[in-house]
Amino acid sequence: MTYDGLVPITAMADVPDAVAFEDYLATQAAGMDPAIPLQVRRSMVLGMLGGRHGDASGEEGSAPGVMVFVHTRPGQATADVDNTRSTTTVEQVQEWCTRAGTKVTIRPVIDLAEEMTTDAYTPTDRMVEQVKLRFGECPFPGCHRPSRPGYRARKRKKRADPAGTGEQQQEHGSDLDHRQEWPEGKTTSSNLFPPCRGHHRLKTFTCWTYDYDPATGFTWTSPLGYTYTDPGSATASDIAADPHPAGTH
Repeated sequence: MTYDGLVPITAMADVPDAVAFEDYLATQAAGMDPAIPLQVRRSMVLGMLGGRHGDASGEEGSAPGVMVFVHTRPGQATADVDNTRSTTTVEQVQEWCTRAGTKVTIRPVIDLAEEMTTDAYTPTDRMVEQVKLRFGECPFPGCHRPSRPGYRARKRKKRADPAGTGEQQQEHGSDLDHRQEWPEGKTTSSNLFPPCRGHHRLKTFTCWTYDYDPATGFTWTSPLGYTYTDPGSATASDIAADPHPAGTH
């Protein structure tokens, strides 16, 4: 995302599909208020495709919107945007918040150092938020899948657990993993981490394990005992000898 809140979009499409898409953008933009700059109207048409601006007649809020997570801090001139893992100006956030049909929810500050706990297997909503704020990406070396990508405002049901393991399943973003398996490992902040779905299953259904040290970060151990702490930590001979090398799940 650029500093002023713009996101470049690139796509490869079959020529007829690309022409049809361009015609749709041009037609819909032409039917909107001509006082709005053309590029802004074209951007709004993209938002309409995602259900953000309603239909082409300009009806706001007729379709599900999107949720953008923004964090502000005292004395900081910029705001952090979770969805794009970037920053934007406070003025841009103000402009987003004052658009027609926008709903703003202000959440209390969460202490990232607080050790939260619950007796249940499932973490509380506040614990889930704390973990995803502490760790913005999957902890597997070289995996940069965000803990919280773009969210639809409409809530989706959690998917059933096909393996009967009791592991928490989510439609978007990362799973939440008990590093030390529950109930031996309690549901506490220090035992919860957000691997992506693939690496969560790698840890749950194979012999891969991991440890976390605040000073050095995450260290994953393969079934043969090889350890990986970053994408460049494994040598070629290690990967050749390991039948489950990092990233081949």
